[in-house]
Amino acid sequence: MPWWVSKSRIALDRIVLAVLFALAGQGAWAEWEGNADLGISFATGNTESLDTDLALDAIWSSERFTHEFDLTAYRSDIFADLGGPWIRAQNVVDADYAMRFSRRDSRWYGTVNADGYYDLGIDGRLTGSVGGGRELVDTDRYTLTVEAGVGQTVQRAPDAAFEFGETAWLWSMEGQWWLIPERLEFTAGARGLHIAGRGDVYDGETVLRLVVLGPLTAGLRVDVHRETQPPAGREPTDILARLTLGVVF
Repeated sequence: MPWWVSKSRIALDRIVLAVLFALAGQGAWAEWEGNADLGISFATGNTESLDTDLALDAIWSSERFTHEFDLTAYRSDIFADLGGPWIRAQNVVDADYAMRFSRRDSRWYGTVNADGYYDLGIDGRLTGSVGGGRELVDTDRYTLTVEAGVGQTVQRAPDAAFEFGETAWLWSMEGQWWLIPERLEFTAGARGLHIAGRGDVYDGETVLRLVVLGPLTAGLRVDVHRETQPPAGREPTDILARLTLGVVF
């Protein structure tokens, strides 16, 4: 077994155990909240296509700890020009986990993150990191947070092997604004990832969500993904805009 596989498994075991202990320590009084959306989108960049996707955002919070899970999965049925023919299907999964912990009544907090991105047949990347953040604004209608961290990546090389050990620097900013309290919500976020020797990756997300009836929602979501040094077979920029139907919980 290659040394880096053994090393990565040891590190992964420690991360899993730490997360399980943290979850176990929260108790039954922790609460879930979040949303799930099903969307139809039109994409430009790497794909000229009609897409279907599923997005899930869930937060489990307690007095000092917050666990956040984000999952986006989409399928692109690609055509060479308007009207066809279909040439292939793209399947992408982007999954992120973040644990945030803070002292009571403090706007500063620490973070532990695990981010995974997989484009079937082209690219795959897993990043683990630690860092910190601050709540710049926190009111009933507005929130704004910033974060930064450092970690390492496991990345799929062009020859389909996985390379372990590149240092990664991360930053992010996210804001939320209730345009109409409890009815119309606007959220926007940006995230950057610098991988030593492999360039930069940027992700942006904008969501306008309307609470229609009870837990049912409708919205417009735009995601931008850009890589300064994309692997062979990829364009630098993907833009996805889609209408969504979903639920909040």
